[in-house]
Amino acid sequence: MTETTTSLREIGNKFFKEKRLNLAIENYNKAIEFDPSDYQSYTNRSLAYFQKKEYENSLEDSKEAIKINPQWDKAHYRYSMALKQFNRLDESLRSLYIIYNRFYNSTNNNNTTTSSNSNNIDINLITKEIDNIQKLLISNRYSKDIISQSETFSNSINANVKVDYINANLGKSVFLIKDITNYNQPLISENPLVSNLSSLYFDENYKSCFHCLKSIFVNESCYGEKMKKQKELFIEKPSFTCDKNCKFEVYCSENCKNEAWKQYHNLLCPNYDLILKLYGFCRIKNQIFPLVIMKMLAIVLNDLKNNKKSLEDSLSPFTSFQYDLSDSILSDDQLIAYAFIIDIFKSILKEKNDEIIFNQLINKERYYQFNSILKLNSSDVQPLSILEELIDNKVSKAGIKETNIKIGDEVIEIDSIGEFLEKNKLPTISIKGVGLYRVINSINHSCEPNVFCSFSKNDHSMTIYPTPKMQLKKGQEINISYINEDLPFSQRQKLLKENYSFNCNCKKCKNKE
Repeated sequence: MTETTTSLREIGNKFFKEKRLNLAIENYNKAIEFDPSDYQSYTNRSLAYFQKKEYENSLEDSKEAIKINPQWDKAHYRYSMALKQFNRLDESLRSLYIIYNRFYNSTNNNNTTTSSNSNNIDINLITKEIDNIQKLLISNRYSKDIISQSETFSNSINANVKVDYINANLGKSVFLIKDITNYNQPLISENPLVSNLSSLYFDENYKSCFHCLKSIFVNESCYGEKMKKQKELFIEKPSFTCDKNCKFEVYCSENCKNEAWKQYHNLLCPNYDLILKLYGFCRIKNQIFPLVIMKMLAIVLNDLKNNKKSLEDSLSPFTSFQYDLSDSILSDDQLIAYAFIIDIFKSILKEKNDEIIFNQLINKERYYQFNSILKLNSSDVQPLSILEELIDNKVSKAGIKETNIKIGDEVIEIDSIGEFLEKNKLPTISIKGVGLYRVINSINHSCEPNVFCSFSKNDHSMTIYPTPKMQLKKGQEINISYINEDLPFSQRQKLLKENYSFNCNCKKCKNKE
């Protein structure tokens, strides 16, 4: 590169800073005439064309700069921004990931933490732009109403509603597609995208399905003295163990075992020695999100490797949810859990050609993103206990005139079942966990909810019912309450801000009721 070329480019840069774009382009032209391999002038001219909204020229210049120097990250960034203008979002995202992966490979090899040595690219800018384009991709998907056509809506119950993407600020929400007249029937019944048992239930007193969270057996020591006599409660249901490597996970059926294997367990199973260490840590620290995140990453990876989906499509079931990366600092416990997950996925992605996938998927930013998605969107899961399931079965079989049911030698008044469960502190024997529901977790909050959630089965499925006496019309948005809506206004606002990062503007809150 000659001094003349450098001098002409610097003159072009001066004119660009003064926003005299035509003069800047003239000098970049001259620099390229002197040296056709001057990729920096191509890159700078690409930006000048971009500022003039001549996006085709901007695209061609950045493409030429990449051809001359494929390692020049600024050209990849300019190329990505030009592609974005033509709504070629998948290509734009891939170009950004070239920079992103090179930066983290450089970080791993050289312990650099700020920017690429040769390009001086701000990795925070790249990460932010990746997030922006992913949001646009999600918006496009929802605008085509893909969710309403998915298998989630394949039954008659879920045909009551649709999910619509509103915008980047409001996200998506759930709307009725017909008037609701029968308030005793459920609106939605849904299995989660992912769920996991709380680590507190990984001991000899409980046996539960690792896939659907169904209670298979609860030791009589978990019950009060009076209920220990009720032998009907302690008939252990059939269970199925993983017959591959881990011999640890238990399932309630062959179907759950096969579904777990197909979706994620085929990747996790060979590495169960490492996974058991994460289970142990989560049990000590009473954490559950790291276990759910591990399963989310395995589901994405399974779609990438085994189902041959793109990274964007593999991530979109999860990244379509709201998340907040504004304060992405991991606590000490989160960092330890993240380190366990790094070891687990290093063991899974150990082939040389897996490096790119590992860098794109297994990093602190992704871990924090998934943690934020769970924090802001997931639901606590509390399936019916074995006792509640037994009570439901007996009540459903009771005659119209019967007022009592019998469990062992215990007689329970049908109208007083709730009081009986509370009095005997029996809710404590219910299995608990966390689930992320594609449709139900898309329902927005209101302190005057027109629907409510229920776990009416002994598994992780959740059901939404209409709130009695609330009018539900076609086109209306449905809302649940994320908190106890009977709390005073100030307490509700505080809880919603701390736990979900928003201020409620429902009618009740506007009136400060």
